[in-house]
Amino acid sequence: MSNRRRRVWLTRARVRAIVHAGLDSEIESFLECQADETHFPIDQYKGLVREVFGRLEQSPLEFPCAHQGRDLQRESLSKIQKRNRPRFDLLQDDLSGLMQAAEEHRLWSDYHEDLESAYSVFEKAREILAPLRRVNLSTRDAPQWSAMAIRAARSVSYSRKPIFQYASRFGSVLASARRFWTELTPPQGWKSKPLADHEVYALLAMYEARLSVESIIGILRDFDQWADENDVSDDNEETFRDEMARWEWREARYVHRRLAQAKDLQHLAQLAVVGADSERARQYIGELEHEVQQRAELLAAVSPLAKDGKVFSEGRSKGGQTRKGKTYSTFKLAVRHLCVKLGTYIPQEVLGEMRRDCEDDEEGDSRSEVMNDLRGASENPVFLRFQSVPDDLSDSAANIFFVLTHTDKEEKVTVGTFRNAVSAAKPNKTKKSSNKKI
Repeated sequence: MSNRRRRVWLTRARVRAIVHAGLDSEIESFLECQADETHFPIDQYKGLVREVFGRLEQSPLEFPCAHQGRDLQRESLSKIQKRNRPRFDLLQDDLSGLMQAAEEHRLWSDYHEDLESAYSVFEKAREILAPLRRVNLSTRDAPQWSAMAIRAARSVSYSRKPIFQYASRFGSVLASARRFWTELTPPQGWKSKPLADHEVYALLAMYEARLSVESIIGILRDFDQWADENDVSDDNEETFRDEMARWEWREARYVHRRLAQAKDLQHLAQLAVVGADSERARQYIGELEHEVQQRAELLAAVSPLAKDGKVFSEGRSKGGQTRKGKTYSTFKLAVRHLCVKLGTYIPQEVLGEMRRDCEDDEEGDSRSEVMNDLRGASENPVFLRFQSVPDDLSDSAANIFFVLTHTDKEEKVTVGTFRNAVSAAKPNKTKKSSNKKI
């Protein structure tokens, strides 16, 4: 986003906030006085908006997802905003501010239990770390966190990824943490002891719980933003939510996995505290470790659906020529499901079904029962409807038009892209057999 567009957006956002707070009387009076003027005094108008907006008590305005382009420094505005926010301290801060912020959103009641569960995990994990908080100076009455605890808590954000990535190689999350989380060991010259096993698990559980809360708030915020952009009222909110059901399901599944990760880590911390050392306890700890490792791979591989609804990933990249881990557009995924449903990989036959999807019946629905079934599927539904399809496939530059059903945005691809999508949808056996010479 250029600086000019950013200033325009900020002015409009401030005006909306002023109107919402009911302090727009001065602005209306100013506009009425300038109605007959030939040249509108834009500088005076912006100054008045800034003055009135300064009286509001609220958090700083953030750019919505639709405006998160790149500024003149060629860096994402969302990254700049994230870097300028105050750093969250696992030991000193709590999740109450995030919990209160979630109450302002439309879907808060549906995710209230998940938020409470994450909050409970966070607080229980912090209780496990309580022995690290003590009075260490005679001049201070309030207990202070130990230097080792502070050092480890500040570094968990960038140590977390390699810990889970290589946990299976080292046999456990704990062994991987000891290898990659160097802040668990005191520097040379310190008299402190390394953090114990239960303290390592507790810090990881706290961090995963906080990420869970932030992910839930991300779902609530994105839904509200899209609902506001589409002028959704209380009457048609359920209809709009049905349209966004697939997006919400994928995002919620991602959040629930992360929340389960936090719960398992907190459970491992509790088992390490009590020193469970029986054969049955060791077996249970091993099972929990295995689940944490598998879930960490899923969380790293299956990222939430992109905000624009255009692309998402399937599987995890394994190398070689496999289709796993590669990115599918909504169009290519629809073609892939359509080929499987029809049982054919001949472009002309698939194009015929796409052409039927362009036609409406008496009720305004698609004449293609196959595409209707794919759009209404409970798992992996298709999120588009074809609008215009060329008569033949001879011209590779001809366009195929379709509408994304969850955003009402029209897109187009070329016939050449369609041919490539059909070819990529073929199973490996079909491709090998078609390449054989007879």
